Amino acid sequence: MKKSQLKQLIKEEISKVLNESKQVGPLYHWTDIYHSYNIINDNFLKGYLTDTFKSQPAISFTRNKNFLQTKPKLRNRPEICFVVDGDKLSNKYKIQPFQDPKIKKDEMEEKVLTDGIDDFLNYVIKIIIPKKRFSPGKSAYDYSPDQYGNKFKGVGGEGFFGDIKNYINWLESKGFNNIEIK
Repeated sequence: MKKSQLKQLIKEEISKVLNESKQVGPLYHWTDIYHSYNIINDNFLKGYLTDTFKSQPAISFTRNKNFLQTKPKLRNRPEICFVVDGDKLSNKYKIQPFQDPKIKKDEMEEKVLTDGIDDFLNYVIKIIIPKKRFSPGKSAYDYSPDQYGNKFKGVGGEGFFGDIKNYINWLESKGFNNIEIK
């Protein structure tokens, strides 16, 4: 091999190593439908302090794509899941595996250590809407009238967040075209 070819090969290999990002794979962030509205409109996912992360705000994700079958319904409200490109996210944010000491089995949980993810929608690759988490005919008033009812009147009326079709139409109007209904 010629010296110039060897130099080129070394440059290419070094470039591959330097350009390789952390391989995280897809991450799943579950939230109730009302918070999804704010996340999408603000294009921001807020981090929070918790009992286990008292000094560093964090955002919880799971690597378990079947988490839907194992988790309880959040606060008795319809919920959705943001599927996020973990590889892309790891280029800007620190992602740390996490196991709650109170839970014995592997949660496959990841924490993004930040007070919030700016330009969050840039990382979203899909939205999953579990049919069984929606109740046909229920409106925002039925789920939590005092906290949410009036807030959403301007975005589709009383049935907006209880009706999957209305919610999907709203998502599509926001530019989402990769929506999976399970």
